[in-house]
Amino acid sequence: MPGTLFENINHTAMESLNRLAAKAIDSFLPAAVRSRSFFINDVPADLVTESDPEWISTMVSGLLSMVVNQVSRSCIRVTARQYSRITVFKISQEGANSYLRNYEWRQLHAIAEKQGGTLYISSGPGNATMLSFSFPQEPVCAAGEKTNN
Repeated sequence: MPGTLFENINHTAMESLNRLAAKAIDSFLPAAVRSRSFFINDVPADLVTESDPEWISTMVSGLLSMVVNQVSRSCIRVTARQYSRITVFKISQEGANSYLRNYEWRQLHAIAEKQGGTLYISSGPGNATMLSFSFPQEPVCAAGEKTNN
């Protein structure tokens, strides 16, 4: 019977990662315009997750904040891909960075680890910098252990 307690407990809502990225991007549009930068949301529309959308939004917004506050005249591309049981979110842009010394970077790193994820930075072709975080597809309990769904 739909709506029973048993069904509600075992049902985990799926959240669109494209929509989460779009919401975060929208909140940083004024700052991007001021720095003459722009966003491209390359997260596939059909990419979904069962992980907590609030912490994913926190991570995407935190990374976008660091990027937007340090770039000028740049294309900021947001992508995400799923690999087996892991999702990787990537924010790439042209230009030098000082993210590793950033206090916000350390805070986001701690949040990612608490959720069973990883936060990393890498250099790409030319002068591109990529900030990425990955997380497991399984929801994570408050104690940091994966649930048994």
